[in-house]
Amino acid sequence: MPLASGTRLAVYEIQAPIGAGGMGEVYRATDTKLGRGVAVKILPTEMAQDPDRLARFHREARAVATLNHPNVVTLYSVEECDGVHFLTMELIEGQPLDRMISENGLPVEPSPSTSWMDPLPPMGFQIAYAGDWERGCALAERATRLNPNHPGWYWFPLFFNAYRQREYQGALDVVLKVNMPAFWRTHFALATAHAQLGERDAAGNAVRKLLTIRPDFPVVARNELRKWWDAELIQHLIDGLRKAGLEIAGDNGAPPAKHAAT
Repeated sequence: MPLASGTRLAVYEIQAPIGAGGMGEVYRATDTKLGRGVAVKILPTEMAQDPDRLARFHREARAVATLNHPNVVTLYSVEECDGVHFLTMELIEGQPLDRMISENGLPVEPSPSTSWMDPLPPMGFQIAYAGDWERGCALAERATRLNPNHPGWYWFPLFFNAYRQREYQGALDVVLKVNMPAFWRTHFALATAHAQLGERDAAGNAVRKLLTIRPDFPVVARNELRKWWDAELIQHLIDGLRKAGLEIAGDNGAPPAKHAAT
């Protein structure tokens, strides 16, 4: 049931509805403690009672919190009040996109500049890692086509999508396009893909490079991975690392029994 004007959620006073979607309703509200306007996104009750959907809600929040771009709203907080789960975000004044974009959509080449496309990869990451892989990867892939000089990290949603579907050769083909040798996630991805393909020498080499950049990775891996993915994908990735020769610490934080030599 929509919230009425004047409803209080903790320190937030609902003013009016803004919109609704598959993951909840968004309201204009006032933060009575700080005296500023905010947008409040509320997770529907049936979703809040579903552990998987609630976990997706929190993954979405973590993904949004990592973004810093003028075309992406700022996430202020993740809240819970009397069983209601919600996000508070920057309130942006303006018209809805469906009133701003014509039926023909956005122009593909509005000018030599590609700055208008910058939000596509972060949006793709956010949507894919929150669980909607098909839609998120479509955005990320579109960004790689529209910007021929895109940085390598644009490829990561496509890698993880292929890996989670056990399309390991496809995953490897994607990560080989990244070309970011100083980035730990490159070697992490290479290690898991090579290992799942049974290419132990290549996997071990990737592990050694990963540990050179992140020597603490065997201990912090689970907490690092939880920032982005669900438990099933995390375990699948850890399985790849173990096949590559890297043992990962357990949930109790105990040091791994062994790891690949550096």
